[in-house]
Amino acid sequence: MSQKRTFDKLKQPPLSEILDMLYAIKKPSPVYILGGTAHARDDYYADIQFHLERVMLLEQHGWTYEEFFMALEKRGILEQVRDFNDNMGFPAESIDRAKRFFPNAKFTQASIELE
Repeated sequence: MSQKRTFDKLKQPPLSEILDMLYAIKKPSPVYILGGTAHARDDYYADIQFHLERVMLLEQHGWTYEEFFMALEKRGILEQVRDFNDNMGFPAESIDRAKRFFPNAKFTQASIELE
C-alpha cells in the first residue's frame, strides 16, 4: 500500500460520521430566483454537481467511492446477521453475500459468526 493510501486510511472517520457529513449536504432547491425571474436549476446545473460534492467530501476524508460502498455493504450484512441472530430466520441470498465479503464466516444453527 502506498504512503498516500496508508495516510488516507488513517484519516478516515468512521462510517457513521461520514454518513452524517454526507446527509448534511442538502440538495439545492429545484427552482431559484435570479433578477426577479424564477429559473429551474436543471436548466443550468446538473444533478451530477450535487453528487460530485458528496464524492469530493469522501475523498477529503480519505475514503474512495468504492471503499465507501463496500463499507455500506458490510454494514448491511452485519445488520442482517444481527437481525437473524435475534429472530432466527436468515435468507439464503444474504448468506451467499455474507460469504463473499466474509470468507471465514461460520454458519451454525443458532447464529452466524463473522470473523
